[in-house]
Amino acid sequence: MAEPAGLREAAISWLQMRTDGGRDPLTREEIQDFQFDGKQFKLQSTQQGIRKPKGFSSALSIQTVFRGPGQKRPYEDAIGDDGLFRYMWRGDDPFFSENIGLRNAMETQVPIIWFWGVGMQPARFQVIAPTYVVGEEPREKRFLLTTPEDASDISGIDFSAQEFVAKRYLRRMAKVRVHQYVSTNPYLDPPCSQRMRTAVQSVIWHIRRFSTLHIS
Repeated sequence: MAEPAGLREAAISWLQMRTDGGRDPLTREEIQDFQFDGKQFKLQSTQQGIRKPKGFSSALSIQTVFRGPGQKRPYEDAIGDDGLFRYMWRGDDPFFSENIGLRNAMETQVPIIWFWGVGMQPARFQVIAPTYVVGEEPREKRFLLTTPEDASDISGIDFSAQEFVAKRYLRRMAKVRVHQYVSTNPYLDPPCSQRMRTAVQSVIWHIRRFSTLHIS
């Protein structure tokens, strides 16, 4: 089944409403309450970190599992010095279906949902949406993400815009005591600066469109 038109936007809008704009975490069971066209639709993967429903060309969501102090995650996601979130590939194969799904999301600049684990018993997740894949670092086997908080206020379109967006988002999430992270593009060579500008411009266009759905 190809991705139904409007599903992604409806899911993000519903999650924003259920979490008070991303402030309140949800349990896995609460996330399963989402319905589209009157039918339950699964937003979150239970096995892999990347959720790419069958038939979808782009990934729908990603998740970072909760770990207590001193515990390591199976994949270490982090924030880079550039302020972008790093999210690891699934495995080592760049052509895993889930990795292709995130790459397609990057190329088409569709938003994804990020479930960030903040607790256990029961598992609870902070929702970060919309999130955009803006790059990839193939040698490190990871993608670069940004959360375009306040992106519609940016007048200049250049690489610094992504840093601005990520840092503004991090400051906001710090106020609600949530820990976050970042990522980049797969084949960013010297020609990458133009590709990055195009990606940022596309992100900002999407944010303006999402503003009509009251998604900040």
